[in-house]
Amino acid sequence: MLSSAMIANQVNSHATFMRRVMQALATAGIVESKGGREGGYTLRKPADRITLGDIYSAVNSCSAEPEDDVDCGEAGQQLDTELEKILYEAEKKTIEYLQQYSIVDVMKRVDFFASDPLL
Repeated sequence: MLSSAMIANQVNSHATFMRRVMQALATAGIVESKGGREGGYTLRKPADRITLGDIYSAVNSCSAEPEDDVDCGEAGQQLDTELEKILYEAEKKTIEYLQQYSIVDVMKRVDFFASDPLL
C-alpha cells in the first residue's frame, strides 16, 4: 500500500496530481484505494497482467469514437471531424502497442526505488 505522496515523490510529481491519476486508475479497476491515515493504493491484479495500454486508457479521456454526422457545408468543421478521426485511429494504435508491455516489463527497465532506501 503506497500513499499518493509516496508515489508522487518517486515520480517527481505533486501528490494532488497523483491523487487524480490514481482515482482514474481506481475507477478503471487497476488499483484499489483505501482512505485514512494508513491508506493508499495497491494494485488490484498482478503487475504482469496490467499493461501500459490499460493505464493509458484509464487516464486518457479521449477513447470514444468520433461523431460521424458532419455538416459538409463548412470546411472547417469537416476538417476538424477528419482530424478527430485520424487522432482516434492513432490513439487506437497507440493503445494496441502499449498493450504489449506490463508494469513488470517497465519495472525490469527502471529501478524506481534505488534512490530511496526506505522504499
